Amino acid sequence: MIEHFFDGLKPLWDIAIFRYAVFANISIITFVFVRRLTAAYHSQGSFFSPYRIYKGEFCIHNALYLRQRNIPLNEIKRIEVHCAHGRGGKIYILNIERKNGKPTGSVIFGKSKRNDRLLEKLEEDAQKYHIQISKETWD
Repeated sequence: MIEHFFDGLKPLWDIAIFRYAVFANISIITFVFVRRLTAAYHSQGSFFSPYRIYKGEFCIHNALYLRQRNIPLNEIKRIEVHCAHGRGGKIYILNIERKNGKPTGSVIFGKSKRNDRLLEKLEEDAQKYHIQISKETWD
């Protein structure tokens, strides 16, 4: 059965645009995997968690977050947590506001029981560092 699959791919592989599309997809998937793996390794957190607070830093695991992914907690003024409807269900959007006014992007991740517990822990850690947490729900 698998031989028939590869027999069908041979004519497609001769088309240059198909090869480029395959190589581009492999490159993007490798890039995302390596960026997320290095972020998780640096913060010693789970590969599947969206962020982790480790040694006084807010470490963002999102691979497509192209700004500084390790933000010291004493530089954060406020974190806004929004709950919205995404494509596959509800999502959380974290907006981080720094004390010095430097821009930060949004961290987007899915709503699950595990992420709910992670946000509860974020509230506890935010009190230690005097960070304001504001929550909004978009329905």
